[in-house]
Amino acid sequence: MPSKPTTYDARSIDIVQNIRHVRLRPLMYVTDTREQGAYQLVKELIDNAVDEWLAGHVKRIRIEIEGQRFVVEDDGRGIPTGKHPETNESALTSIFTILGSGGKFRKDAYAFSSGLHGVGLTVVNALTSGLIVYTKRGNSKARYQNFARGERKSALRTGPYCGRFRRGTHVEGWLDPEIFRDTVIPVDKVHHTAVMTSILCPGLVVEMNDEEFVCKGGLPRLLEANARIDIGPVKIKKDQVDVVFGWDFDTEGEEWFSFCNVTQTPHHGLHVNGAQKAISKALMTLSKGSGLSSKELLDGLCGAVHVLVAEPQFQGQSKVFLANVEVYHEVFEQVLTATMGWIRRHKKDAKTIIDRALALKKQRAEFKAARATLKKITAKKRGSLPAKLAASPRCKATRRELYIVEGDSAGGSAISARDPKYQEILPLRGKMPNAQQKSLKKILDNTEFQSILQSVGGGFGPDFKLKEMRVGKVLLLMDADADGAHLVCLLLAFFLRYLRPVVEEGHLYIVDSPLFVAERGLNRWFGATRREAEAAAPNGKPVVITRLKGHGSSTVQDLKVYAMGTSRKLIQVTTERAERALELMDDDAGIRRELLGLA
Repeated sequence: MPSKPTTYDARSIDIVQNIRHVRLRPLMYVTDTREQGAYQLVKELIDNAVDEWLAGHVKRIRIEIEGQRFVVEDDGRGIPTGKHPETNESALTSIFTILGSGGKFRKDAYAFSSGLHGVGLTVVNALTSGLIVYTKRGNSKARYQNFARGERKSALRTGPYCGRFRRGTHVEGWLDPEIFRDTVIPVDKVHHTAVMTSILCPGLVVEMNDEEFVCKGGLPRLLEANARIDIGPVKIKKDQVDVVFGWDFDTEGEEWFSFCNVTQTPHHGLHVNGAQKAISKALMTLSKGSGLSSKELLDGLCGAVHVLVAEPQFQGQSKVFLANVEVYHEVFEQVLTATMGWIRRHKKDAKTIIDRALALKKQRAEFKAARATLKKITAKKRGSLPAKLAASPRCKATRRELYIVEGDSAGGSAISARDPKYQEILPLRGKMPNAQQKSLKKILDNTEFQSILQSVGGGFGPDFKLKEMRVGKVLLLMDADADGAHLVCLLLAFFLRYLRPVVEEGHLYIVDSPLFVAERGLNRWFGATRREAEAAAPNGKPVVITRLKGHGSSTVQDLKVYAMGTSRKLIQVTTERAERALELMDDDAGIRRELLGLA
């Protein structure tokens, strides 16, 4: 049983105020006492400099980060140093030692503020082991003051200004090891903030660790850097609303970048909701009767929103979600008007968006039906494999090799030549459809593709999971002629479209099959050309060179040498090479072979 307190009266109640409370309960003011908390302190100083830019008084911001040390300075108006009527202290001293002090609560000082909901300079002071603040206002002499752990350590003094600019504010500080222990300031996060600040504040020069960022392009530049826009961009910039958006047809769903008063809102908010609703309404009006949903019309949409709000309301201290209802309505009206106007001027592009949405809707329906088909294929017996697969059941999946071969004849030879401990053989029969041209249903109705899916494992399409593959390598063993190259391309089309991670992660290979054999007695040497086969034979007596008729005609020993054993030549399929080869499906087979690395 815990011991009972001896007394509990008025004297038992602690009154913890201002700085002492910040140091006693730092997590009430910063997210943590590790990297994110350290970043928040630096971000507060950057926000103050940005507020000066928003007020029209800053052109440059400089940031230095080294371990637990930070410097943030700007060329703005500087911090006032006159005596404050309520505290009887200088304004600078009050700002750094009294919670809730600052110039952002009065609109005659700042119309818009990036740091209105920040941790505050008093918290920066409270959580640092040392802080030196320099200020130079106009033609006045520079003033500076030392602080540590929330308290002032010197009077406000006059002296030389150590900043690099002619005027402004210069703050240098060190994280307090008593709070942050051995945490260092995350350079990558501060770097990202510096870059984003330069984008969101066109013309502002932001320097960090001697690297300079300046961007006059604004939000369109941000969108260009993060998406490949196929349709658009649509740009809206009016009053305090800045929006840009377009469609990236390689992107699924939507992607948004959102900001309020030069501060990112990671969970977005009503400013993004307003833009989404406006774009959706404009497109829904155009596509009336098509049966398309808002979600389908906005698929592939990439956008960025930046709003300036006098009294921003956020959900949470970390400003992750903007909750101002009036912002929603303002953004909605402006984006709706601009989008309707864009549609009238770009009817062809708008039709492309509708047509793409209809095609994707059809593909999703096909995929849903195909998923049901695949379940029927595998539902007969959990983990069932094709009857024609020569399997290696006692092998680890990562070591197992699946050879896909052309025809029963080649399959029979390959089965005899393989190492049954880890090499599996799957012979294909009949004509295979082109996965680039045929519907998903027709592809999955094909028994050969069904066999491949069962043998590879892991599922198909968006549901494919690499970790559930039952093989480590998939090897295409086809004849080294035009027909073999064409079959390789058909299989590549299937893998790229429905088993793409197998290619992207380097699990798909092509066996570099020889076309000629050089013979001398019982010895045989192989090559892609007559000269290569002849060159493979040791110098000596003449050799007889013949053309191989195909893997089905090869001896078991031949296959062991050039396809199954340690001397085999494998070509790892890359996405880039495979896609280029597929573009040339109807062209000369030699070109396809060269692109695939077979020539």
